[in-house]
Amino acid sequence: MLVAPTGSGNDFAKALGIRNVDTALRAWKQFCSDGKNVRNIDLGVLRGGNQEVLFCCVAGVGMDAEANARANRMPTWLKGKGGYVLAALQSLIAFKSAEMSITAGGREIRRLTFFIAVGNAQSYGGGMKVTPQATLDDGTLDICVVSKMNKLKLLCWVPTIFFGEHLRIKQVEYFQAKQIRIEAGRELEVYADGEPSGRTPIEIGVLPNALRVIVPG
Repeated sequence: MLVAPTGSGNDFAKALGIRNVDTALRAWKQFCSDGKNVRNIDLGVLRGGNQEVLFCCVAGVGMDAEANARANRMPTWLKGKGGYVLAALQSLIAFKSAEMSITAGGREIRRLTFFIAVGNAQSYGGGMKVTPQATLDDGTLDICVVSKMNKLKLLCWVPTIFFGEHLRIKQVEYFQAKQIRIEAGRELEVYADGEPSGRTPIEIGVLPNALRVIVPG
């Protein structure tokens, strides 16, 4: 696959080092020339109900999924110019924390939670590094759990996500696992790579080396 960054967020393309269409075109020409600029990467997989959904970057449950839904209703021009941040702020005001249960890597976490992000790549929403230590080809998922906190504190925290500095906050727990199951006290939507991808309860796993992508040389 060759990814061309023509969307509103382009997080997947950026994770592959493709910053603009010209870079994608150069990568394509090199591939046609010698075929050597190819990388094997993992994919995330969501399983819930009777469906299975694959994703490249990040899946989210809770406030971030609600923000994604709000952003998807915005005009395309706005999404590409800070729309995701605006949607996140709107969701911060409206979203009520939910009791969530997370089972992963031999641990079980149950608490009032604002959101859970499960990353195969580092960012979503046009550069929000919610899982800043994630790598596309390490065979694991990075999990960021944001527990309930004062909303004013959460508001002050929002800008730090662009630098991955939110991991310093006490209410943020971060770890890695190959599989995670998420349940919630009320049914919540799950979004992955910007699209609605199911509802809780949901299981999320990783498929190692599942996709070959063309990258800059």
